[in-house]
Amino acid sequence: MFTEDLVKVADLRVSDATEAALPSPLERGRTYLWQVAAIGREGREVAPAPPEPEARFRVLSASESETLEKSLAAAGDSDLVASVLLARAGIRDEAETRLARLAAANPNAIAVGRMLEAIRR
Repeated sequence: MFTEDLVKVADLRVSDATEAALPSPLERGRTYLWQVAAIGREGREVAPAPPEPEARFRVLSASESETLEKSLAAAGDSDLVASVLLARAGIRDEAETRLARLAAANPNAIAVGRMLEAIRR
């Protein structure tokens, strides 16, 4: 894993695991790049590999996280509002989960279905 300016942050080596823990917390407000390499019968495979786009994620800053938490609290039980807030913050998995729950509870809500499709893309 690297910072956006290509400074190595971690090089995790795991076998037979689907999860790995970083040796130290990531810095808030930074963007990171990562890549996975696996060695199998066909040799070494790397993902994402060029020409695929880089795998990037950003850790919310403390103020962004606090603002999001307050906004989610103000949204109460509204999965629609929460999903929009989460998507805007880049937390797509949770936004998708909330939209999927809303779509299941409201199967005729076309706009919700479209929002769910957009998140999945």
